[in-house]
Amino acid sequence: HMQGPLHWLNTGITGEENHQHNPWTMLAKNFGPDDFVVVKLDIDTVSVEWPLFQQLLNTPQIQELVDIFYFEHHVKMDEMQTFWGSHSSGSTKGTIAESLELFQALRKAGVAAHY
Repeated sequence: HMQGPLHWLNTGITGEENHQHNPWTMLAKNFGPDDFVVVKLDIDTVSVEWPLFQQLLNTPQIQELVDIFYFEHHVKMDEMQTFWGSHSSGSTKGTIAESLELFQALRKAGVAAHY
């Protein structure tokens, strides 16, 4: 049984767990482990992106829903400050090495994670 693709939700989202505008809540209500789910997380707001990433990383029930995960992790990288903001602005979090470790943890949990 195939469910139609979901292209666009014209609403803001939140990293607040179990909130109706948390994407993981929406996924859990509409999809199951047998569905093929691809997620791209690129909100450009660390205060929203990071909690969502942490929820995926730490919640097996979410991991079993997500088959492929793409994430533009806004790390502290000098070359990207023009686009992502200065390191002191709070718009970046972590390093490239830490990012790779996080992606490896997701892969070990069964989520094909890509930068």
